[in-house]
Amino acid sequence: MEVTQISNRSTENFSIPKGETGYGRIFFYAGTLLVLLLVRFLSTVISQKQKRRKSEDGKEAAVGLEVIRGPKPFFIKFIGSAYHLLPLQETLNKTLKWHKLYGSCMKAIGVNHTALVVFSAEIAQSFLKSGDLGHLSKDKMPFYDIMRPFLGNGLLISEGTYWQTRRKVLMGSMNFQRLRSYTKLLNKHSKRFVNALEKLFVDKGVHPINVEINSSFLAIITEILTGVDMDEKDHNEVAEYHHHFQTWKDCLISRIEKPWCLLDSIWRWHPKYRAHNIAVAKMNLFAIRRLEDYKLKKENSLKVGEGLTSESYLNSGFEEDGNFRSTLDDLVDAGVSDVEIIHEINTLLFGGHETTATTIHFYFFMMALHPDFQEICRKEIDEVFENSAHTENETLTFDSLANLKYVERCLLETMRLYPSSFGYMRYLKKSLNIDYEGKNVEVPAGTDIVLVPWVIHRSPQYYQKPEEFDPDRFLPDQSAKRHPYSYLPFSAGPRNCIGQKFGMNEMKTVAAYVLRNFELSTTDKVEDVTLLPSITLTPERDYNFILKRRL
Repeated sequence: MEVTQISNRSTENFSIPKGETGYGRIFFYAGTLLVLLLVRFLSTVISQKQKRRKSEDGKEAAVGLEVIRGPKPFFIKFIGSAYHLLPLQETLNKTLKWHKLYGSCMKAIGVNHTALVVFSAEIAQSFLKSGDLGHLSKDKMPFYDIMRPFLGNGLLISEGTYWQTRRKVLMGSMNFQRLRSYTKLLNKHSKRFVNALEKLFVDKGVHPINVEINSSFLAIITEILTGVDMDEKDHNEVAEYHHHFQTWKDCLISRIEKPWCLLDSIWRWHPKYRAHNIAVAKMNLFAIRRLEDYKLKKENSLKVGEGLTSESYLNSGFEEDGNFRSTLDDLVDAGVSDVEIIHEINTLLFGGHETTATTIHFYFFMMALHPDFQEICRKEIDEVFENSAHTENETLTFDSLANLKYVERCLLETMRLYPSSFGYMRYLKKSLNIDYEGKNVEVPAGTDIVLVPWVIHRSPQYYQKPEEFDPDRFLPDQSAKRHPYSYLPFSAGPRNCIGQKFGMNEMKTVAAYVLRNFELSTTDKVEDVTLLPSITLTPERDYNFILKRRL
């Protein structure tokens, strides 16, 4: 295999920005006002043209949506209903109120888009189950468009046959044999996480643990993707990546909170514009280095095959039985370009660490609030660890994870109450009909679809006493009674999460090691910390924990 350094041409889009780009806050806000007035004028002209435009059968382009109610839009059409979502500290509670007020779905208008916001499993099924590429698009959606400088055309937001082909390649990294091969890696990182917690709580004090969680889960997914053990290479680089990732999220939220900043022409004058670009460039650099590490490792592997020795290759993180195959192997073998690989690494680092890290954070909080459930989990974990048929040298086997049934139910219930992906979005390129209050309503092409698991998971229509934490909701007989689309932590249908089985194995392994070694408690209550729809579901501040070492 011929190995080359990543060319300047292939990475020229990933350079770190230099210098300031704005002329100050006064110019920014004055320019914003002028652009808003222009946008309002143009929106009125476009709206009048759209009202005159007829579809091929002579009906209005948006026929049917007039029967669906929603919040009254702002007088500036570009802003529309978007201002109802603010402040973000109230957004999630507002969605629950809207469900009670408007029923199974509502119509919203904003940023020159018309959206259908879905609160019911039945209507969600209509959109999620469709395999028509015209119903699977994420094109032209402001929420996803502002992620493109980082994610490019990665799996999360790509579409059409390109998305189908890339998804097929990446699915290979999550098949049964590959999941089995990741077990030793999960054990290794879980033990390191326990050691990190032990050092943190050596003073027997009260501490947040979210930084340690994110660093651990980022190290796990990085090794899965690239075969590189970051703890052995440079642990500080992982911490820096997490910092830049949080900066990126903060910048995206700033754009969402001020809808006019979704326009690139306005955003480039925002005070956070440069911080955003630097964060993206730094994260791109992290991915570029991982690709360079991979190429160097491949070069060394060829030398080993010629009879030469290479300590860096032999200690590169591959499993002893030689069965470990990284996601980069799949992408390179499929002929994916360097630039596209960078985008996929960024996408999978985002999706592969943020969602599971968020969930395990909430899981530990639930265990701390419910010591009775925590003790049942611990008893189950102890039984697995103390059964020689389920462990090898005090480590969990792949098959042993199937015996952590109560731990899994607690994780499933955590994801019901706190779905890391609180909403999913689609852009209809083809119309689709839904059943709305007994009416056959056509949702026209050009409509944004916003599916809200946060509301569906808390609906008394599907869950009795939905605000209570009850792991037995996920006993097999209970799950069988519910609508199949009433539980959507990993989405559903053709665009569901490709890593959901790996994510569950990862969380079960980490949970098992932590509860095996510590008793968890907290000084916080649910009502003490507001939840924010910050790209993923995020506590406004980290929860505080007390960890007591088991004797």
